[in-house]
Amino acid sequence: MDMSPQVYRLFDRVTAGAPGSVPFSAVYADLHWPTAWSADRPYVAMNMVTTLDGKVVVGSAGTTTLIGSDIDHALMERINLQADAILGGAGTVRADGLRYPKVTAATERERQERGLRPRPLWTVVSRRGEMPLDAPFFRTDRANLAAIVSGAVSRSQAAALDERVQVIRVGAADGVALDAHEVLATLRHDWGVQRLVCLGGPRTNAWLIEAGLVDELFLTMAPKIQGGAGGTTVVEGHGFSPHALVQLELLSVYRAGGELFLRYRFPGQD
Repeated sequence: MDMSPQVYRLFDRVTAGAPGSVPFSAVYADLHWPTAWSADRPYVAMNMVTTLDGKVVVGSAGTTTLIGSDIDHALMERINLQADAILGGAGTVRADGLRYPKVTAATERERQERGLRPRPLWTVVSRRGEMPLDAPFFRTDRANLAAIVSGAVSRSQAAALDERVQVIRVGAADGVALDAHEVLATLRHDWGVQRLVCLGGPRTNAWLIEAGLVDELFLTMAPKIQGGAGGTTVVEGHGFSPHALVQLELLSVYRAGGELFLRYRFPGQD
């Protein structure tokens, strides 16, 4: 992978590093996430990339990777490898061509030293259990895959899924809705997940933000414009009123070429 473009630190409150040129290996090398955040849920970070005109989807399945550069892709993997679990909505798993990260023996040792499970748990959430099991997301050992479904998914359907992924049923047997608090509590209590990265999609992002369950946002701004009316943005959902917009705190800014790597903290997370 070509990491020749110079990386500049413009601002970083987390590391207190001075502005200026930095080696790529220094960017997000240690995210300083808490190791014992809450007994009720994991520490949650969202990780997204967008064009300058706000698009996070630019075409058919697999084209989202065309928004960010190789550096963005490498940083996304670096962030993911500092989490116990990765969460994606079924639509994003279907559309983005997400693949399980490469985890070497050295990476496993490093993760264990950080107090993480040796390999991240990849989780996909779908109320009705409609999983694209042929997607690249699922091409890893079953021990590292989990499907979060509502209690309304039948036992026979759950059993069919369970042949490929570990099934986590959440909620009442007659309910289709998934409660975000209950999902995160289950991951924390039953699966030992302390740090979780959400890769979207926008409706999954909204589901977590509206429940007040997101602590950080990593956002790559790619120097590209797609144009066109409408288009999917970072967060969809119902939206907040003009007088109750969520105000985030900027933690760091890095630049490589025309690409900006932004890190924000959500309110109430000290």
